[in-house]
Amino acid sequence: MDRAQNILMAKKHIVENIYSSVKIEGLGMTFPETSVILENGKLEGKTFDEVSFVNDLKHAWNYLFDHIDDQIDLELVKAFNRISGKYTVNNAGSIRSIFDEPVGIRGSRDDIVWTPDIPPRSSVINDEIIKKNSIPDRVDAAVELYIYLAKGQFFNDGNKRVASLVCNMTLIQSGEGLFIVPVEENLTFKELLINYYITDDPLRIKSFIKDKCIVKPSLKTTGQKIQILRERAGISREEMAQIIGVSSERMYEMERDKNISEDVIRALSEYFEIEKEELIIDTI
Repeated sequence: MDRAQNILMAKKHIVENIYSSVKIEGLGMTFPETSVILENGKLEGKTFDEVSFVNDLKHAWNYLFDHIDDQIDLELVKAFNRISGKYTVNNAGSIRSIFDEPVGIRGSRDDIVWTPDIPPRSSVINDEIIKKNSIPDRVDAAVELYIYLAKGQFFNDGNKRVASLVCNMTLIQSGEGLFIVPVEENLTFKELLINYYITDDPLRIKSFIKDKCIVKPSLKTTGQKIQILRERAGISREEMAQIIGVSSERMYEMERDKNISEDVIRALSEYFEIEKEELIIDTI
């Protein structure tokens, strides 16, 4: 993908991505409820913190899209924590210090299994972020940034949210897809992450992220997308041909990427109420 295609992919998967963060944090929301909050900004029956978690992440993603060309450094990381934790993180956007409450990572029995060190100087963190972002393989760079920011626990809370945003920004900048932890793999992911915190051995969590959490697009041609739209609407090829004013034979050809004109693209985009570019550009 190029960057524009990856941005389009990210916007289409925004609910799935935020819902993944919802489940990692253990919040009791469904996918439809997450979607409703993202659309309306509120939802009856949910706490202020739950609604704020989703809305703040939406704002952080908007910031990511608006700053997609920015360098990935500590200032960006702090901005992500400040925005994504505006109403849910104490002293959001500020690096944790010895004067803050101690942070402890809890295990499956809710007992503290690992306590991170106090973060080093900001200049040290910034240098390490830039170093990891300079790794030539962009997927490797994204994964390294994720595990570094997650384990570093540089903020009072919201560290995995920040790590996910930075990981996604790294991937999107290079057209390498998205980072989304599958909901069904949530428990395994958290267990492997805690294991990494304790052992400092990144092999298993890095392998898991690359195998299970990097979402790549399945590119589709214009003809394939025409066929998908038609079939999802329950329209036969002959009916579709009549709707846009072409022969059945030409409809058959178009679904095989032949004889597709600008007039046809315009007619299809108007009928299905989508942008013309979505039919022309290869997307998922």
